[in-house]
Amino acid sequence: MIGMQCAIEEVDRMGGLNYAPPEGRATKELLQAIMTADTPQIASAAISLWIESQPKFPTPSEIRRIISEKNSEHRERVNAEQRPQHNCSECQDGGMRGGKLQGRAAGPWEFCSCRAGERLRAKDPQAVEESNVIREKLLGMAQTKAVA
Repeated sequence: MIGMQCAIEEVDRMGGLNYAPPEGRATKELLQAIMTADTPQIASAAISLWIESQPKFPTPSEIRRIISEKNSEHRERVNAEQRPQHNCSECQDGGMRGGKLQGRAAGPWEFCSCRAGERLRAKDPQAVEESNVIREKLLGMAQTKAVA
């Protein structure tokens, strides 16, 4: 949510529109609607969109609808940017695949056949063997606890 001052500035931008709400409750509702924007840029974009297409002041519900759409677009874009982008779906660019106890990747670790796997094999040829030693120790510990 954005702050009150930013929302006031956006209402001021709409000063040239017809049918401004009277001071008081209606203006407060409009300010609260604008404050639902995730960022000041979203509030500004929503108000700009309204000013460009409408000759009258918006209702709070109209502004909430536009801001909700802009917030959703923004959140999708941010989430997409934060999602890791891997070149290899097998190892997620780590160079090794497998190592799981069950499922599709069940079994010991192995070098992946992708470029990340080739690089890891050249840089650390013992990586798979060392990882499998650790995996076997963990499996042994899990079996010991299961029996006890």
